[in-house]
Amino acid sequence: MKKGPKTQIKTYVRPTSNDWWLKKPSYTRYILRELSGVVLGGYAILLVLLMSNAKDPAKFTEFLSFLKSPVSIVIHLVMLAAALNSAITFFKLSPRVLSLKEGNEHMSLAKAESLHFAALGVASVVILGIFIAMAK
Repeated sequence: MKKGPKTQIKTYVRPTSNDWWLKKPSYTRYILRELSGVVLGGYAILLVLLMSNAKDPAKFTEFLSFLKSPVSIVIHLVMLAAALNSAITFFKLSPRVLSLKEGNEHMSLAKAESLHFAALGVASVVILGIFIAMAK
């Protein structure tokens, strides 16, 4: 069995620029949604590291004073915006992925989104109630 010469296959590589995600609003929203997840993950790691210092009363007091600083407030507002962006886009996308049925009919996207946001509201109120009850 004689083997023929190897042929090289040249694959096509489509050129893309670094600002491809700025060319369509849907691409920009996608990148912002993904970046918000990365930012929130980093923030969670930072809070865990800061809270690990809470065993020492002096370091914990320093941590609490940092939380009251203007820089911390701005950071927390940015994190809130990132979390809201992730939550809103998740709840808007999930009915498009899930096939929810109401009897034999598929549920409308608007109704499924409304139910997701209502569940988020109920869960938020319950968690807030638990924290208020624990603070007393």
